[in-house]
Amino acid sequence: MNYCPNCGNPVEPGWKVCANCGHILSREQISTIYQKEPEILVKTVEPVKPKPSPGYFKPQKTNGILALSFGIMGISLSFLIMILRSFGYSNIIIPFNVVVILSGIIAVIFGIIGIVKDDSKGMAITGLIFGIASFILVLIRYFIYLWSSLIPIID
Repeated sequence: MNYCPNCGNPVEPGWKVCANCGHILSREQISTIYQKEPEILVKTVEPVKPKPSPGYFKPQKTNGILALSFGIMGISLSFLIMILRSFGYSNIIIPFNVVVILSGIIAVIFGIIGIVKDDSKGMAITGLIFGIASFILVLIRYFIYLWSSLIPIID
């Protein structure tokens, strides 16, 4: 293919004027129109950064999830103990109390760790509050049972 000597755009051999720039093409120029070398464009590609594999990046919400789970378990078991005691099942309440206290302790510990280390602190704070609430429910329950056991003595 022939190219215009002025602008380098392709021209047909019979053309008298370049369609792009308007340069007048003489017979000498038509016969001596140079062949433009095709440009080779090299596309530069940025290196692909490998995505971390699932075991490579550990999400930093684990402590908050554990704190929230144990806090919910402590509060739920605390209410279950109140229900069981109202139905007269007092023989299985002591193991449940131990589990409530332990789950409250674990919720408070993981809540504090989660507040310090986790990226998202919402679950850690909620788990910490639930752990403390399970302790408060245990104390309220014991004060109520202590008060109810003292009432017959007062009468």
